[in-house]
Amino acid sequence: RQTLVITCEGNAGFYEVGSMMTPIEAGFSVLGWNRPGFGESSGYPGALSEVNAIDAVIRYAIEELHFPINDIVVFAWSIGGYAANWAAVNYPNIRGLVLDAIFDDVLPLAQRRMPTFISKFVEKTIRNYLNLNNIQLIKRYNGPFYLVRRTFDEMMNLIPAKVSTNCANEILFSILPHRYPFIYNDAQMLTLMKRYICLKKLKKKKLLDQYCSDTDALKRQCERYRVEHPVRSYPCNFGENFSIDERQSFAIYLVNQYLVDFDAQHCTPLPVTLFHLPTRCV
Repeated sequence: RQTLVITCEGNAGFYEVGSMMTPIEAGFSVLGWNRPGFGESSGYPGALSEVNAIDAVIRYAIEELHFPINDIVVFAWSIGGYAANWAAVNYPNIRGLVLDAIFDDVLPLAQRRMPTFISKFVEKTIRNYLNLNNIQLIKRYNGPFYLVRRTFDEMMNLIPAKVSTNCANEILFSILPHRYPFIYNDAQMLTLMKRYICLKKLKKKKLLDQYCSDTDALKRQCERYRVEHPVRSYPCNFGENFSIDERQSFAIYLVNQYLVDFDAQHCTPLPVTLFHLPTRCV
């Protein structure tokens, strides 16, 4: 296919047997790479070496493989999300991001794995040497993306088997109000959004049916806004003149445009049915 998918692996993956299998099965052109210090890649893992590496990969795709930047999708798993988000900020015209099992900020994950009495030391070390904060990067990116949240993720659920503690939630808690300030403009809308994100599948469906009975109508409203505002820019004024009922509907509807749930653990390969090209919602 014309679209190229560049994969960014996590700490437990190598491009030869990692995330790239999913887009290959879906029929896309795929370019994989091993992070510095992994597989046959030279160097050492680190924030600077990660971004230098993904920068080189994207330049190779553009200059040597001759893929247009707007036909490149970056697909990241786990800690690979940091390199992917950096790429999106620095190459804002990429087609989009697929972010599977990524964290909002590496600090809570690091502190969870270390003894409590050295928590301050861990914080200082992370902030000075490995400050991987995906929320800060995604806020600077105006393109389409979606998150894959693994409901049984033993790494990204801060409390095991409790999806309400998954790191992907924090990304949505920050990015949705940033992109759509007129939808999530008060405590009521923020609470509704957070409640929906944290519910289990059956309760989520009930809340969706309650507030979004006509998803086709909501989709048409999004389409009209895209036609009227062809240039992507966030924060946007979508919902500026909406009623409370309309804002409640979109407070939930927009979550589903950015979040895909996958009932699996951290290292289970992503099925091809959950992989698609990101598209602009609003």
